[in-house]
Amino acid sequence: MLFGLLCGCQSSGLESLALAHAHQTLEGPSTPDEAAAQRQREKDAAAKTGAPDDSAPADTEGENAAADSEGDSTVSPMAPALDAAQVFRANAAQLFRMSWQTRTRLQLRGTEVLEVLHKVQIDENGDLSRRVLSSRQRSSAQVDSGVSAGADWEADAETLSDLVYAYTVTSMGAVARAVDGQAVIPMAGGLQSVSGPDAVIPGDRVTMEFSHAGELKALYVETMLDASPVSGEVHYRKLPHGPAYPARAQLKHPVRELQATVESFSFRTF
Repeated sequence: MLFGLLCGCQSSGLESLALAHAHQTLEGPSTPDEAAAQRQREKDAAAKTGAPDDSAPADTEGENAAADSEGDSTVSPMAPALDAAQVFRANAAQLFRMSWQTRTRLQLRGTEVLEVLHKVQIDENGDLSRRVLSSRQRSSAQVDSGVSAGADWEADAETLSDLVYAYTVTSMGAVARAVDGQAVIPMAGGLQSVSGPDAVIPGDRVTMEFSHAGELKALYVETMLDASPVSGEVHYRKLPHGPAYPARAQLKHPVRELQATVESFSFRTF
């Protein structure tokens, strides 16, 4: 009988404890200390089972950053570092074993005195040759009575156009060395430029412009001719499946008041 009473009491006590625990779970802890103890028990239980801790704030910052990075398609890829010397040298070498035509217009004090059409070609060694296809010029008397009747406009046109060939093709190695290792300067419109001294003759300077992707776009020259300053600019176009070529060049000889415009076209490989 005593055993039955003890069992009855123990059973009643356990039921009371279970009801008290259920009541505490539903109603929550009654004091701050009890609340802290309950949270610690829940954390310990979660750590043993590997379940996530609902009381810890979710770390969404890294996930959001990753999602933003994956979904951002507007970021422009960085262009590879520009090796201006190598790009220029490789482009000029592709003009070897090619022929084309040039139209040179020579102006004296703003008046056109000559238009000459040449066929130009460069062999595999980089040697240039040309021949006149047609020529039209004004006499000195038609231009200015103060100009010598013996003025050789064709010789002047060839001398100035030779500068174009020297800085774009025939002296490509020297021009490339002038810009080798020089700083590349970002420009507006996605362009980048590099400049260097002492390219073809001591004291000259060349400046090259490239696209963001490294395509040669322009070449600017400050040089000397017959002890007089001459400036020039060359603008390039791209051949389909081929190199960039000097499409239009303009040279100015201020002392002699001459300006030459050289246009190149009809490129062929031989």
